[in-house]
Amino acid sequence: MSQELTRILLVDDDRAVNFLNRYVIKKACCAEYVQTAENGQQALDILNLGIEHTDLLPDLILVDINMPCTDGWEFLEGFKRLEFDRKDKIKIVMISSSIDADDRTRAERISEVSGFMNKPLTPEKLDIILQEHFDIVPSPYQ
Repeated sequence: MSQELTRILLVDDDRAVNFLNRYVIKKACCAEYVQTAENGQQALDILNLGIEHTDLLPDLILVDINMPCTDGWEFLEGFKRLEFDRKDKIKIVMISSSIDADDRTRAERISEVSGFMNKPLTPEKLDIILQEHFDIVPSPYQ
């Protein structure tokens, strides 16, 4: 990978999924830092800290739908209410195990959502996200 993102935020309550997603991202060498949040409120807390220290803001957020405390939809509502300069630069991709077509349709109607994919995150899916949203082309040697 010739370019890399500074920071990716994974938002999922399943620690095994976060571990696997982190592994896929690290193997792709596409981000300097990978953070995790186990629910939407933790993710909003991370973003609020990033508003004060902009170097902590992620370039990409991968968010699950179904989580305790604050789910993916509630996270998106909270994200909409945040006000900061780099907000439009952050790409949010919902990555979920939901097979409900209504979830995909609902996500497509939210302007802050850049994409929707089904779990699991694979190297191929990550490549698609990086190409579509960041113009980063994976190295053929990986």
